[in-house]
Amino acid sequence: MEGRIVLVLIACGLLLKLSNGSNIQRIINGGNATAKQFPYQVYYETFSLDNYDAINVWKYECGGTIISSKIVLTAAHCLQEPNIKALKIFFGAVDKSNANEKGQQPLIVDRKFVVIHEQFEKDVPYYNDIAIIKLPIDVPFNEFIRPAKPPQPTNNYVNAKAIVSGWGAHKVSETKTLQFPSQLKYFEINIISNEECEEKWKRLVSPRIFPASFICTGPSENSPCRGDSGGPLVLQEGEDYILLGVTSHGLSTDCKTNLPTVFTRVSSFLDWIQEHSGGKIWI
Repeated sequence: MEGRIVLVLIACGLLLKLSNGSNIQRIINGGNATAKQFPYQVYYETFSLDNYDAINVWKYECGGTIISSKIVLTAAHCLQEPNIKALKIFFGAVDKSNANEKGQQPLIVDRKFVVIHEQFEKDVPYYNDIAIIKLPIDVPFNEFIRPAKPPQPTNNYVNAKAIVSGWGAHKVSETKTLQFPSQLKYFEINIISNEECEEKWKRLVSPRIFPASFICTGPSENSPCRGDSGGPLVLQEGEDYILLGVTSHGLSTDCKTNLPTVFTRVSSFLDWIQEHSGGKIWI
């Protein structure tokens, strides 16, 4: 297939327009990614009936991870709004402001291809925060686009050094304000045990259930922020990237650092992913 992957989608009798999102957000205190560095990473914009009267009907939403030529994994809370009718997924992207970026390919997908975990609970909070986006065509793999690999079900990866990446909000240290550049950012951080994570949470919030399906990164000067949700937490092994978690939630609404961050533990959902993807994963 030559050029960009483009699927023309008609939703509610309207021809959806290709356009660049304007609500760009990114990671706190991370480094800038380069082309081909994280080929499994995607982001997507959503078309919602709420935005139909806006100048730009496409709104930046969340990140995601390619796990096969037919499946993207993301967070359930990103796609829970019923008025979302379509998604525009960007593969091979690094610079969101450059529609002509080499390797970048967009694909428009109807909402009917989204599968949200049936026991997702935002108010519990964020239990089973995982969703699948089924792609209507096979995404061709190349040096810019390829999938992440599955985690080992019996490994909790405690003390492993992982990588978080995304286009979420970036805090400028001098002014402590959030800015919204367009470059993909990333940082490295250690995985901590759920026991340690739960203890740190209990110091700041009321007692709560802390399920094994969470996986946490430790406090540091780096943090995911608004717009990073749904993106990957990965472990690099040689040229491979092992998908450990899906960015879910934190303790701070204003993206404070030096607090743990909670991700959805992918190994807890391998059977669910397999069941709802038609077996088209990790291929």
